[in-house]
Amino acid sequence: MGLIAVPAPFLTGWLLDNFGFRSIFWFFVVVLTLLVAVIRFTTSESPVRLRSRIDLIGALLLSLGLGGLLVGISFGPMWGWTAPATLGYLLGGIAFLVAWYASALKIREPLIDPVILEMRPVAMTSISSGMCYGALAAFSILLPTMTMTPSELGLGYGFGVSATGYALFQTPQGIATLLGGVVVGALATRMSPKKLMVAGMSLMTIALLMFAVTHDSKILVVLLAVLVGIGGGMGYAATPNLLIASVRPELQATTGAIASTAGNVVPAIVPIVVFAALNSHVAMSVDGAMLYSSTGIALGFAITAVVAVIGVIAALAIPNTIRQQGLPTHEDDSVAEDAVRVTAH
Repeated sequence: MGLIAVPAPFLTGWLLDNFGFRSIFWFFVVVLTLLVAVIRFTTSESPVRLRSRIDLIGALLLSLGLGGLLVGISFGPMWGWTAPATLGYLLGGIAFLVAWYASALKIREPLIDPVILEMRPVAMTSISSGMCYGALAAFSILLPTMTMTPSELGLGYGFGVSATGYALFQTPQGIATLLGGVVVGALATRMSPKKLMVAGMSLMTIALLMFAVTHDSKILVVLLAVLVGIGGGMGYAATPNLLIASVRPELQATTGAIASTAGNVVPAIVPIVVFAALNSHVAMSVDGAMLYSSTGIALGFAITAVVAVIGVIAALAIPNTIRQQGLPTHEDDSVAEDAVRVTAH
């Protein structure tokens, strides 16, 4: 991820400056299509197999629930938080999630087994990982917003860089993300992944709090971005280590899906919360673009730091000694029956 993050800002800046924001999405279409073919012909299937049925009802209910919440949160600032449409989406999303959870308790092979979801190492790792991704998502929006604002406006921040010029600020962060992952890889056999997750999230918290205090020096901004990158890289790398330590191989796809859901939902919500706060600190409007006061930018970084703190707390709640868990009880019975049949045969 770090290797990709190094050239990405330069490519992104070139595309934005020359072809507009839509070119980013076309780039994704082409590259991801090519990657599908590459993975198909270079990656072998996993030897681990767990016979199960696809929970279509659970997939539908969970998708509608998460979708309703995200639509309500996304458009709430524009529609108004008490608007019927906003409340309808939010309450509808909650209702579908409750329905999904109720169905998961009754279905023999649910999309996400509540027993797995309630495992403390899995739950706390997913929360901490989600907060890591959420903090980085907000930071990746705040940093260009801050650095691309013209300094001559006298807002107390901003360097007036272009999209390509912004790469000079983001590239050190990308390199640091790579280093953070290397640190976890080097220490994984000597130190518990929990401690590495706590260290990474703590480093992010400190850097984000410092951003909230001061953000008017280019050198300091780059250095703090590096700290955020190292912390984020450690969080990225510690997550799979924690999940692999928590469950046996046949459950790793499920736990990965749980953590991935948190890693997609939280980053969708945090930037909305940050910009809802920023929109109450608009300093001026230039050609229809909102420019925020220095207080607003500081508040944005402070909120992001709070998200990182929640990640630290969740990481601390991970058990010091993790016992690798197996299948939930009702599936254990099924696997036992299969084993008896194989033995008898």
